[in-house]
Amino acid sequence: MYRRFSLILILAVALYSVSTSQNITNSDSIPHIEKPRIPNEDINEFLSRITKYPVQALKGNIQGNVLVSFSVELNGQLSGLKVESSPDNTLSVSSIDATKTLTKTLTPARQGNNPVVKQYYIAFIFRIETGSEPADYKTQARKTFEKGKYEKSLVLLNRAIDDNPYDSGLFVARAEVKEKLGDTPGAIEDKLYALNLEEDFLTKVNVTAHVVSRTVLIDSRVVEY
Repeated sequence: MYRRFSLILILAVALYSVSTSQNITNSDSIPHIEKPRIPNEDINEFLSRITKYPVQALKGNIQGNVLVSFSVELNGQLSGLKVESSPDNTLSVSSIDATKTLTKTLTPARQGNNPVVKQYYIAFIFRIETGSEPADYKTQARKTFEKGKYEKSLVLLNRAIDDNPYDSGLFVARAEVKEKLGDTPGAIEDKLYALNLEEDFLTKVNVTAHVVSRTVLIDSRVVEY
């Protein structure tokens, strides 16, 4: 995926250098593909509800992002399901188990009236919260942007993207900042990256465990470990 993103970004910058008047992100030139869905249910809410934070990972204070990829076939079945990146095997297993439950419930992707086969990604974002509020770099960046402090806003958005590199909104926000700083090619790169995240990611799932001492609150259930 990232290799393809890089090629797109290189092409975008090259086109920009030839003619700044050309609209290289014209959505009319990109065939719209309707994403697969679960009838009568939101995919993100469904996966957030069923994905388990492994107790073994909690004991080891292990958190991080798991990226899985797969293709959705014409009949809605999943094929080629695999882990692209992960900080820990237990988090990988939990993510794969949750994704597998989609294979009998998804409708296929559609282009117009026709079902199509398409590859997608899901990011499972495992986080452990220990009582203190995590830094909200996105909100801080917006406030500094509104005050015209663009360099500081850029630093905060870079930190937010390091924490969650699959949030297209962060790249859109950073593109605005780069435009204010005069970095037009960089802004184009971020806009294109955001478009590709929207196109290629089926969803991003937050899996958060709230830890108090050795008691964990997961989905309103108290778990001792």
